[in-house]
Amino acid sequence: MGIFRWNKNMQYKGEWENSELSGYGFLIKENIRHIGYFSHNYKQGFGASFYYEKYAILGKWEKDVIEGISVLIILADLEQSNNDDTKDNFKIVKTSNGEIVENNLDEDEINEYKSSQEYNNMILLYKNKIYPDFLHMMESNNVEESESNNEDYSE
Repeated sequence: MGIFRWNKNMQYKGEWENSELSGYGFLIKENIRHIGYFSHNYKQGFGASFYYEKYAILGKWEKDVIEGISVLIILADLEQSNNDDTKDNFKIVKTSNGEIVENNLDEDEINEYKSSQEYNNMILLYKNKIYPDFLHMMESNNVEESESNNEDYSE
């Protein structure tokens, strides 16, 4: 476990192996916060990237790129709704090369994906670990920013 800060706008906090981001961690670059799994310095496996505290994309990453069917989450709606009712704030989308390429999937495709074990595992991980960690990270970053001397460091 450790923290590396390149500058005040870019840092990683999490698991390392052989001086590489590897395992579960938090990567902050400007206003984008990624929480999830890493391997050999890449986002790898399940994770979520939070953009400007407004929305997140949840899915499976392969060498820093999200591919396949993913979940777009509108954070403002999530905070205002019952945490168990994800119908309106979780939208199933297709991604390719890290970009949303289709956000109007047919109902059969959505239902098939929602009934998959991968989807259920990902949603549980998001609700029980990633989203609470995101809230904690936002809270602790606000404290760190007010106390920061802006020096680069590593631990």
